[in-house]
Amino acid sequence: MKPNALRWLPAMFLLLILYPAFARQVHAQVDTTYNIGDIVEFQYNNQIGTSGPAVWMKGKIATKCSDVCGVLKWDESTADWPSSGTIYTYLSNIRRPGAHQSAPPPQAPAAAQAGAAYKIGDRIDLLAGSVQIGGKYVGGRWQPGTVIAVTQAAYELMYLVRYNENQDYWASASQMRAGTGVISDTDKARNALAALGALKAPKSGSLDETLQNVIREIYEQRGSKELPVTVAFQGFVIGQTHRYSRPDVYGESADGPGGSANTTVYPVSTQLTVRTAYRDAFLTYQWDEIYKCFTNAFGKWQCNLDGGRGMIKEFREERASYVH
Repeated sequence: MKPNALRWLPAMFLLLILYPAFARQVHAQVDTTYNIGDIVEFQYNNQIGTSGPAVWMKGKIATKCSDVCGVLKWDESTADWPSSGTIYTYLSNIRRPGAHQSAPPPQAPAAAQAGAAYKIGDRIDLLAGSVQIGGKYVGGRWQPGTVIAVTQAAYELMYLVRYNENQDYWASASQMRAGTGVISDTDKARNALAALGALKAPKSGSLDETLQNVIREIYEQRGSKELPVTVAFQGFVIGQTHRYSRPDVYGESADGPGGSANTTVYPVSTQLTVRTAYRDAFLTYQWDEIYKCFTNAFGKWQCNLDGGRGMIKEFREERASYVH
């Protein structure tokens, strides 16, 4: 008969072999248990025409998780969580913030790069927004870009292209061509805004300066410390003055609220641009507005919006300091 110690020896060896795997499994189960409200990182790859590795994004668990979780995507432009727009993705596409961080995209072997159509640093044109249909890429617009990485995918080399200041996109060689000098959307917006220009500053203490400051403040108050707003005037004309209109049967004046019977009203026609600095881009709107300005019962200048063509055009300038 074998001693008791020797009889249990095979079982002890088996336990030592299986324990690490068991521990890893328990750890994985704990690591993939999420509660509503947990901050996570997630990825999904169901956009039409998406190419290359999926991108990890900041998210928050919005639904109870099983094999699939509902996640809210952090909105960089408002620096807040959206109130709707839940994205559903598999549990395997979710991880804790900072967990299992992957290394930068692996570069293709030197031999493969030598035979690549494009190299890192090449200035090219990208057919941005194109979709593959029947083996061909259709739609989209040509945008200038720079190759910043090359990696070997399953069937071909893929190129990471940075275009329009801060947009990164994994592209096939079929979506690219040698640079031809096309202008990016951001440069087009900058050129258009430069062409609009701005009026010279009005004379200090003048009525023009006073009314421009009142109207400028109307727009600047819509911004914040995080989203500052700047205003530039391209046109500013003070029209023929008139007495403040008496209220009608509903108690409303054609010149808006705030005036009195003996108040002098100054009609003002303005053309201006209002620029908001978001984290990823500058968004500028061109406006054509008519205001009626006067001193109110508190002795302060007040300008009421009275008409005009409204918003004429929108311009978007991507910020190079922000990368998606």
